[in-house]
Amino acid sequence: MKKNYLIAIAVFLSTSVFAQLALVTTFTTDNEPKQEQIREDNYFKGHLYYFGQGSATSSQLYKTDGNTITLVKDFGPVVPEGETSSGISISNFNQTSDKLFFTRFSFSAKSDAFTELWASDGTTAGTVKIASYRYAGTGRFGFVLNGESNGTYHKYQNSIGNKLILNAYNPDDPGTTLIMWVSDGTAAGTKPLLDNSGGKVYGGVFFGTRMNGKYYFGARPQNSIDPGGYLYETDGTDAGTKKVNSGLFYMSSNTSEPLNGKMLFWANTVNENYGLWESDGTDAGTKPFAGLPGTNGKKTYYQLGLDLANDGKQVYFTIQPTAAVRTAEVWATDFTPGNTRKIRDDSKLLPNKIMLGNGYAYVEYWDYSFGTNSQYQLGYTDGTALGTKTLLEKGASSSSFGLYQNWLYFPHYESKNGYLFSNVELWSSDGTAGNTKMIHDIYPGEVTFYNPPFKYSSSPRSFFNLEDDLYFVANDGNNKNLYRLKGSGTSVATVGSGKNAGLLHVFPNPCKESVNVSSAGNEEWTLTDLQGKVVMRTMLNEGDNALNVKELSNGVYLGIIRNKTNGATSVGKIIKE
Repeated sequence: MKKNYLIAIAVFLSTSVFAQLALVTTFTTDNEPKQEQIREDNYFKGHLYYFGQGSATSSQLYKTDGNTITLVKDFGPVVPEGETSSGISISNFNQTSDKLFFTRFSFSAKSDAFTELWASDGTTAGTVKIASYRYAGTGRFGFVLNGESNGTYHKYQNSIGNKLILNAYNPDDPGTTLIMWVSDGTAAGTKPLLDNSGGKVYGGVFFGTRMNGKYYFGARPQNSIDPGGYLYETDGTDAGTKKVNSGLFYMSSNTSEPLNGKMLFWANTVNENYGLWESDGTDAGTKPFAGLPGTNGKKTYYQLGLDLANDGKQVYFTIQPTAAVRTAEVWATDFTPGNTRKIRDDSKLLPNKIMLGNGYAYVEYWDYSFGTNSQYQLGYTDGTALGTKTLLEKGASSSSFGLYQNWLYFPHYESKNGYLFSNVELWSSDGTAGNTKMIHDIYPGEVTFYNPPFKYSSSPRSFFNLEDDLYFVANDGNNKNLYRLKGSGTSVATVGSGKNAGLLHVFPNPCKESVNVSSAGNEEWTLTDLQGKVVMRTMLNEGDNALNVKELSNGVYLGIIRNKTNGATSVGKIIKE
């Protein structure tokens, strides 16, 4: 059985640093993460917080330090006792300097919508419901926390000190547009945010940004889209909430994170096509962005996966050449004169999701088709045209990416037949096509009655970083497990736990006529050449096993031990002389 991961693992032969992959723990049916993508605001006070799979009538908050998983709170149902729930949805996490915020949402059989707003200090006693609201006969959310728009943001930006800025219902007219609220994590300190003239602030964007010690967002002073709105700033107080610009405009739903003292957003002064605007937080500095050469007649194209993403060195945005065709160019700017540039030509593959690094981004592109005709690409950019490249022509179709030591980690398939994906395993990339490949097959094996054979998938997901390690969830064929990755992104040297954790115990190495392989028992030994051809396969006994390699050609081979009980795997190089 040939496996592409053997070729990928062979890369470690040229480096002295190995990536160590270890099984940390096996999940229960409750504490497996519910989220596909774990985001930066899940990290709070040295732990990662997440919701387990739960049930239709309850939900549980967990935290992990990378070694153990602890239940923080079991919440129970959202809808009142005696009413039927359609299930429970959990929001993104947001946080302030001292609290972690989230919402729970559910429908009743009467089609009433229930939303709860919670705050936590990381303890069971300190995890409390601070507000709730019931919308009768509608699916509206009572409380809406900031999202992250397909990876566009490094982290949420909607807090000032210990105060969170959010959208929530209007208590005076709850059936209409949401208004801005503020919360300090207590019931008494959770209330509508008024402007400095005492009026409500309607709408508000879900993707505002923090700059100069204040939170900036687009909204309007009345419950109407006419005559437009403003860029607002707030320090979390009513007195400190005010309009930045004196003129009216229509503003889109998000702003960039600040770069060099400025931020970008889409707006217009008439109800026509949006244009790119900039602001330094002053009235005079809030104006149309002037740095767009060669874009006359092209339509701005906002709210795509790369839109207004800031990698710390440039802000990315997209432009649609014609209104009639769904295609887009990708641009970048650092706000300096003459340095706004097109980095990717017009394409039907639009930015769908990104993972931001420091001065670079990995980009998933999608042609926005559905079903078996969907086409994805995986790309990389450093903000220049020369440094913008395609890594996988048939790229990752993934809601879960991880960034570790500048390498991207993601699930990807070996082959696809219609809707059927074969061998979805752990891949990595350093931003070059040559080093974009599968690095380990966590769930080996195949179903042979398919033609070609259908290979099992571990489907890695829920990537997150803690301390100096990368973690993710994957299925080894027996259980869904939490794995930890350490070291170089070029290869995986080990996978396992217990007796089988660590590099292969083989001696002598290099070898000539025989090699002794240590085993914990009930383990299978496979030896392959660097092209993946299997040259030896046998079951191992507990202890040392003397294996004859006399007839093998001289060269480098890969030895793989797989525990038949728990699926743990160890991999290492064998040199035959």
